[in-house]
Amino acid sequence: MKKIFLLISICLLFSCNEQNKSTLQQVNKVENTEVDYSDLLYSKNTIKKLTYIVDSINSQTPNFKNKNFKSLIHTKGIYFEIKDINFEKVIKSFKSEKDFDSIVKQFPSSRIKKNKSLILLTQEPNNLKFYNDIQLNKTSSNRIFVRGKLSENQFQNNKYLFEDNFDTAVRYNHDNTIDTLRHERRLKGFYFNSPISSTSISGKPSKLIQYVDFMIDTLSTQYSKNAKIGNIEYPKKLDSLNIFEKKELLTKCRETYIRGYCSQDSGPIIHETIIAKLAGETYNWNIFLRSHLNILNDYFSRMSDNRGAKRKTYIKELELMNINVVKLLLGTALSVKNVNENHFFGDIHRIGMAFSEYSNKDYFEKELIRLVNSPKLDSYNKYKLIWLFETYNNCLSNPKRKELNKQKLKVLKEKHSA
Repeated sequence: MKKIFLLISICLLFSCNEQNKSTLQQVNKVENTEVDYSDLLYSKNTIKKLTYIVDSINSQTPNFKNKNFKSLIHTKGIYFEIKDINFEKVIKSFKSEKDFDSIVKQFPSSRIKKNKSLILLTQEPNNLKFYNDIQLNKTSSNRIFVRGKLSENQFQNNKYLFEDNFDTAVRYNHDNTIDTLRHERRLKGFYFNSPISSTSISGKPSKLIQYVDFMIDTLSTQYSKNAKIGNIEYPKKLDSLNIFEKKELLTKCRETYIRGYCSQDSGPIIHETIIAKLAGETYNWNIFLRSHLNILNDYFSRMSDNRGAKRKTYIKELELMNINVVKLLLGTALSVKNVNENHFFGDIHRIGMAFSEYSNKDYFEKELIRLVNSPKLDSYNKYKLIWLFETYNNCLSNPKRKELNKQKLKVLKEKHSA
C-alpha cells in the first residue's frame, strides 16, 4: 500500500512539474528547436542543466501571502519658481492660504513658473534631496535641496516646502563679483496636494516583490567579502576543465572585480559571463542568476559610461530555462523600502530593452498594463513602469506594434499623470 501511495505521489509531482513547464513554455513562446545556441552566452548543455534546477524551483514556488511593502516617500503636487518678488510676503501668503491658485493670484503671473509633478524624496547625508517635476513626458527634472536632517513626519502636516537659498541664479563677472544686472533672486519650492509619505504596496505587486526574493537568494552574494579590483587570466578552454577546476576558478573570479574604462570596454561583461557560466556548470544557482541579471541590467563598474550604448540583454537564455521572465523582471523593476538588504533591483531602461527581445510580447504588454492599473501599486512605481514600457516600445522593430503601443501609452499617461 505504501509503495502504491509513493508511486502515485511521484506521478503527481512529475505531472505538476510537466504542467508548470508546459505553461511557462507557452508564456515564453520560445522553442529549443528554434534556437541558435552559438548566439547565446551558454551552451545547450549548460542551459539544460539549469533548466532542471528551475523546474525544481518552480515546483516549490509558494503561495505568497498578501504582505504590505512600503513605497518610496512621494506625493503629487506642484513645483514652483517665483522670481524677484518680496519673498517674505510670498512665504506669509503660503502660511495663511490653503489653495495654491489663491496664492499665485496675488503676484504677477509673468514672475511665476509652475508645473504639476510627482514629488519624490530621497535622503542623502546631512540633507534631504527632493526631486521634483517628475513627469511622464519629461526625461529630466528640477530639484531643490533642504539642508539639515528633517524627518518625514515634519512634512506630513505642511502643504509647502521652500528651498532655503534664494540666490539660485547667481551670475558672476570675470572678477568673481556678482553681476547685479543679470542676477536674479528666485524662490523655489513645492506645494503638496497631499501629505508626503510612504504608501502601502500590496496584492499582486507585493507578490511580485516576494517572488524576486524567492528566486534570487538575498543571503548569498555574487562576490566574496574580500574581493578587490584587479585582473585575472582565464583558461583558453573553459569546457576542458573538470568540475573541481571550475569550482576553483569560480572562487578565484568571485574574489576579483573587473573595472571597465569606457562604455564599450568588454572586460567587465566577459568577467561576469565567465562567473555566470562557471556557476551554471557547477550548479551554483544563486550566483548564476545574480550574475546573469547583472549582465541583463548592465550593472558593471566603468570609469566612464554611456548608458545609451547598445549591448545585448540576453533575455532569451532565461526564457529557455523556463523562468517566468515577466514575473521576475517586473518584480525587480519595482522600488520599495522595506525589503531585505540584498534584494535585487533592476534598471527600468535595460529591462525595457530586454523585453523588446522577448518572444511573447503580447503577454508582456498585457501584464505590464495590468500592473500599472493596479490600485495596490503606488504612483511612483506606476511612473517607472510607464517609462519601462516607453523604452521597450522605442526599441521595437515592428512599426505596427509601435504605433499601437503609442496609443496605449497615451491612455496610461492621461490616467496616471500628476
